[in-house]
Amino acid sequence: MLGLRKKELRQQSGHRGAGKNQGVMSKHPKPPIPIDHWFKDLASVESLRDVLDNAAFKQAVAILKEIGGPSFGTLQDNDTNSLRHAWYAGYRDAFNDLQKLTKLPVNENKNIQPDEWLHIEQ
Repeated sequence: MLGLRKKELRQQSGHRGAGKNQGVMSKHPKPPIPIDHWFKDLASVESLRDVLDNAAFKQAVAILKEIGGPSFGTLQDNDTNSLRHAWYAGYRDAFNDLQKLTKLPVNENKNIQPDEWLHIEQ
């Protein structure tokens, strides 16, 4: 079996519909864009906001957070408890970061002049 190619293995395994692109990541994934480019595309920001405001998405987030949280059973085993806390923190961070992507940043690059130079302009 070591000499068989993927296609032959797929045919022998009897998987129907196991097409070339089904469940496989692209060999050339798109690199992430800089954060300032994200916020310049207002349509993407609005689209993400619509997804996050969707009731089904909010319910899925709540379910994942509930499942990921610690329980009495996991508190009895330190290893399991640590893993549960790590999963829970990961879910919270991911969903909080998605929310941050829907809030446009405040322009902090304003040209602020100190008061002591105002007399020159007058």
